[in-house]
Amino acid sequence: MKRIFALISVFVLVLSFSACSRTERQNFEDSVSSSSSAQSESTASETENSASTVRSSEQTAEQSAPAVKREFYSDIHEWDENNVLYNINNTYELTDRYYMPFEWEQKRAVLWKGAGNVSALGEKYDPEQAVTFAREHWNDGLDVCAPFISRCLKAGGLSVGSDSSTALCLMLVNSRLGFGQFLPMNSDKTVTLPKYAREGDIIQLYCSYEGLMVHSMIVVGFDEEGRAKVCCHNPKNSGEYALKYTADCASCLLPLTEVFYFHFYADSEEQPAVFAKDEDILLYEDNGYIIPNQHYDRVNAIECVKYSPTDGIGQFGAEQTSAALAAGGINVGVPIQTALFMQLMKSRLGTMYSLPIEPDRTVILPDFVKEGDICFLYCPEEAMFYSSFVIKGADSHGKMVGYTRDRINNEYNAFKVESVCPSSVCDAEIGEVVVYCFGEENG
Repeated sequence: MKRIFALISVFVLVLSFSACSRTERQNFEDSVSSSSSAQSESTASETENSASTVRSSEQTAEQSAPAVKREFYSDIHEWDENNVLYNINNTYELTDRYYMPFEWEQKRAVLWKGAGNVSALGEKYDPEQAVTFAREHWNDGLDVCAPFISRCLKAGGLSVGSDSSTALCLMLVNSRLGFGQFLPMNSDKTVTLPKYAREGDIIQLYCSYEGLMVHSMIVVGFDEEGRAKVCCHNPKNSGEYALKYTADCASCLLPLTEVFYFHFYADSEEQPAVFAKDEDILLYEDNGYIIPNQHYDRVNAIECVKYSPTDGIGQFGAEQTSAALAAGGINVGVPIQTALFMQLMKSRLGTMYSLPIEPDRTVILPDFVKEGDICFLYCPEEAMFYSSFVIKGADSHGKMVGYTRDRINNEYNAFKVESVCPSSVCDAEIGEVVVYCFGEENG
């Protein structure tokens, strides 16, 4: 009898515990559900009042990562993959990304200055041949936008070309055959170019959220209202009517409001009077979007990396640089070096400067570069930035020292740039670096 009573008691206890567990679990799930609903409602409310549109998590689109990804130093870091951003699980997740509110600023800003002693691409561009090719092949169906524009440029006598619109943009800027400019799209999604624009120039759609170019076109004429006509692939355009691009970004699904415009110098053309002739300006804009209320705190950014320098390579390096910027109060971080470069440049908090690499592979820093500024390493053949780090300053010889540590560098000696691109698929010579210098009002 005692044994039967004991068994019954144990059975009752098990049932009680199970019921309690179900009740607690249900309460927890209800709590999480309520919290998520409240958070979603709060996020939606904030989104309606922000300058940029945010899609809800229910609208999230996921894409599979490419089967082949370029890697560095025996799989240590992942490389950037053209125009697509992926999270650590190799999926594109909208909910894991930070949406920045933008405000329009009516003020000219020089975004990127070149190094005066860096040689330009020694080629001559024939815009008439490029435009003729574009008009004859806009409907040949052979490839998508960037490769098609690359074929147009090749028909015009240039070796500049890439399968990536962002890489093509960087190649054009670094060719020194003209200069780049960011322009707002018209309210009807057409594009009006400056008076000095001409056929054969290039237009690209820029996604301010992705920090990347998402479409490439070549100018083939203008309508009676001065709006640009273009030829392109994917979607195809014959150039008969003015460009009117109403679609959103195919990756992040947000509206496109700006274009990158590259103007080629003509043989008889003097530098347009948009800036002083003694300035080697590669990229600028008359007005543009800024991230409001952003101030760079150099001290906090430096503290973030001072005791944990890394090699700065690839996605991991971009995340480290983004973390330092966030510690300094600047929210432009994305897990791609090139996108980080573009968003930081477009923040209007300072100016990019291309600096040549000395024969001993070091970089002489100008006096205006300070501790806490950012250095990017650029591959000219891949047209991508593969590394970034926070600058520590200059040594006694004026050579750059960085908060970075790899197989040949540390945070105590002059930084040395490897002579060739470290990618396993590229052996291009590295001839310059690009540093971002925050303005006086920002640290």
